[in-house]
Amino acid sequence: MKYLITIFLFGLFLFSCETEPINDQKEEPVVKQASLNPNGDSELALLMRQMADELTALKDDINSDIDWKKISDYKTIHSATPTKESMKKDGYQSYAEAFLLSMEALEQSTTANRIEAYNEVINTCMNCHEVTCHGPMRRIEKMYVAVDEE
Repeated sequence: MKYLITIFLFGLFLFSCETEPINDQKEEPVVKQASLNPNGDSELALLMRQMADELTALKDDINSDIDWKKISDYKTIHSATPTKESMKKDGYQSYAEAFLLSMEALEQSTTANRIEAYNEVINTCMNCHEVTCHGPMRRIEKMYVAVDEE
């Protein structure tokens, strides 16, 4: 009887150990990209990063013959949601409008005045950030094009 119980338990043990089917396809780990902003990425923060990337690329091409009329449209700067609503204070809308006007001047610039027009765009960014959000000012300072004075 002991042998029957032992065999029965051993058989039960074997049947209860079920192997999972082996899947040859390995799942790719999901990598969540870390936010650059500890407070999250707002519409306005993402828009401004896009603007900074494009302006940096334009700086590298300042003397080239690219079509300067195909600069991105940033009119959503007026309505984009900021990280904190308090950031859209102290004349933010005026700074935003000044930025759009300086971008328009850059698009219409000639080779002779392109550096001046580009630096004016950067000035409008710096002026706004001096009042609203100081964080990216160091990055903005690096975006100026040196003017050769003879």
